[in-house]
Amino acid sequence: MGQADKSYTPKIPEADWEHIQDFVMAAVADCDPASPSAKRDLLWACRSHVWWCWKEAGIALTRDEVFRQEAIDEFLAKGVKHTVAPRSVSNLRRLLSSMTEHLLPSATPLPRITPRNTDTALSAPYTDEDVAALRAWATGQTTENRRHNAQVLLALGLGAGLSPTEIGAARIADLTVDADGVVLRVTCDREREREREVPVLAEWAPILADVARSASSPGDFVFRANSARRGGNLISHFTESCNGEPSPNSRRMRNTWIMGHLASGIPVHALMAAAGIESLDGLTKYVTQLPAPTLPQLRNMLAHNGQRIPSS
Repeated sequence: MGQADKSYTPKIPEADWEHIQDFVMAAVADCDPASPSAKRDLLWACRSHVWWCWKEAGIALTRDEVFRQEAIDEFLAKGVKHTVAPRSVSNLRRLLSSMTEHLLPSATPLPRITPRNTDTALSAPYTDEDVAALRAWATGQTTENRRHNAQVLLALGLGAGLSPTEIGAARIADLTVDADGVVLRVTCDREREREREVPVLAEWAPILADVARSASSPGDFVFRANSARRGGNLISHFTESCNGEPSPNSRRMRNTWIMGHLASGIPVHALMAAAGIESLDGLTKYVTQLPAPTLPQLRNMLAHNGQRIPSS
């Protein structure tokens, strides 16, 4: 079996990792991943599956047992329910299927599944209690660097409603700090019509203002400035390295930002411009999730154009 770098330290109990480490590392090495990021993805998938096989299912740590179709199917059905986001299950399946093809070439390939269109389903926005828990998660990290980046991640997601790609691409030069707060210029999207300026919510603006003031160069990235790898897994790799729960979900943070503004009565065209949403259809899934206004609220908004009647 091949040898693999043993500096990898996953988020499982150390004693458990010591028990499965050699099996996981050798399996990943023998798959000969093409790049460091591919290797890390395989380590994540393999560690998750092998840990469940050994800890929960009592499956012997042999490749014939661990990487057979039935074991993987059972893991995906039972072992990831509380640990992996639904959208990640198909990715886990793909990675484990790839490992089976490398390690058990005579095995029957896993059937492909059709990815669920997550764009049509709205991830529930965070409640005030959820946001408080995320703040506690960020401030509870064990190193200053992780605390800093955790708070920056929340500020970009909950304070500016950025997508994962936009969070990874934001640079210090994109931040404008003045007496009124912080404005973030979004320029990373390939479609020029999504380039926009986003006023950051006041409660999150001080975090980004501090980042702008302390940065050494306008070209520095706002989130994880010292990370050379800027791929699509930038956020998940960071949150996986953090301690504690719950870790933030970038889709839910953006949904929280959008629905919060809708609930506050911001004009739709202004929100569309700030969110980079190009058509009213793009807002439909958010609007349908808002609670119906009460009659007094409707009268205030419609009969009096949002201007409250002075009390007599």
